[in-house]
Amino acid sequence: MKENEPGIFVTLDENPAQIRENVLAFGWDLEKLEAEGLLTMVDASPLRRVKSAVNLGNISIGKKDFSLVSLIEIIKRHAKEMKAKRIVIDPLATFMFQYPNEFERRDAFITLLEGVSEVGATSFFVSEVTHTSLERAHQFEEYLAEGVILMLKRVVTEGMERLFQIEKMRGVNHDTKPRPYVISDEGIRVFPTEQFV
Repeated sequence: MKENEPGIFVTLDENPAQIRENVLAFGWDLEKLEAEGLLTMVDASPLRRVKSAVNLGNISIGKKDFSLVSLIEIIKRHAKEMKAKRIVIDPLATFMFQYPNEFERRDAFITLLEGVSEVGATSFFVSEVTHTSLERAHQFEEYLAEGVILMLKRVVTEGMERLFQIEKMRGVNHDTKPRPYVISDEGIRVFPTEQFV
């Protein structure tokens, strides 16, 4: 929150209270940011527990469609209320598991991307990669997103190193080399001149 721009964190899996507690280890006081109106935590995890169909009057809407529409509307409502500049949706996999068919999954992700982009905020969709090597197969959401940032770990003799790499950022000249980073009370800090050996 260095720029004091309001943002939304949408959790599709973890309880917001647990997230608030976990990030205190880094010195991040999310409750303070919420009280200041700089952060809204949205617990969207109940959407995955919706019944197989939802009846709205005489219309029956399938669970997947209801969850997708509800998620987009929740994000839009909160973004409008607080004039959000940043939106984080975590983890994307929880949402995608509702769509075992790859074509449905792709269509749902495009709908989510388009719905959230209408807000005009910078959006981050957190996704687990299936493989951690740099030669990994790319997931379809990476092709559809405007940018892809990898945050990986690698084992070295001294322990563990964190790796930050911008794989893609459409329309922006960017550094493609892997760079070390740390997570601290100052946030996520990337060391742009240091290189992995």
